[in-house]
Amino acid sequence: MASGLADTEAEEKKSYPWLSTGLKYGVTGGVLSIVFFLVMWLLKENPVSMLRIFDFVILPIFIFFTLKEFRDYRQGGKLTYSQGMTVSFVCYTSLALISALFIFIFLSYADTGLLIRHQQENMAVLTDDPQKWIEDLGQQTYDKAIAEVKRITAMDLALDDLLKKTLIGLFFTGIITLFFKK
Repeated sequence: MASGLADTEAEEKKSYPWLSTGLKYGVTGGVLSIVFFLVMWLLKENPVSMLRIFDFVILPIFIFFTLKEFRDYRQGGKLTYSQGMTVSFVCYTSLALISALFIFIFLSYADTGLLIRHQQENMAVLTDDPQKWIEDLGQQTYDKAIAEVKRITAMDLALDDLLKKTLIGLFFTGIITLFFKK
C-alpha cells in the first residue's frame, strides 16, 4: 500500500511540474518575505514601507530560478512562453498570498501599533508641506488623500501588498520568460 501511495505522489509530481516548481519557489519566497518583514520590524524600521525594496530585488530572483529549474530539470531544456508564464504565475502568486496573509495577521493581532505608525508616517509626509501638495494636486485631492491615510486598515495594506507583488511579478515574468524561452 505504501508503494502505491508513493507511485501516486510521483505520478502527480510528473503530471504537474509547473505547479510543484512554482509552489516550491513561491512558498520559499513567501517565507523569505516574512523574514524580511520581521527583520525590518526588529530593527524598528517600518517594514510596510520597505516591502517594495524586497519586491523589486527578490521577486525577479525567485522568478528567475523558478524558470531555470522548470526549463532545465523539468522540461529538458525547453520552455515555451506560456509554460514560463504559467509556472511563474504560480510562484509569484503564492509568494504574494503568503506575504499578504502574514501582513494582515501581523498588523491585526501581533503589532497594531505598526499600523498606526504607518498612518502617522504617511500623514507626516502629507502635512509636512501642505501647500506644495495642494499646488500639485489641488485642495480636493489633498483632502481626499488625508482622509484615505486616516482610514488605512490592515486589510488595505495586505491587499496592497498582494496586488503590487502580483503586478511586479507579472512584469518581471514577461521579461525573464523571454530570456529563458527556447
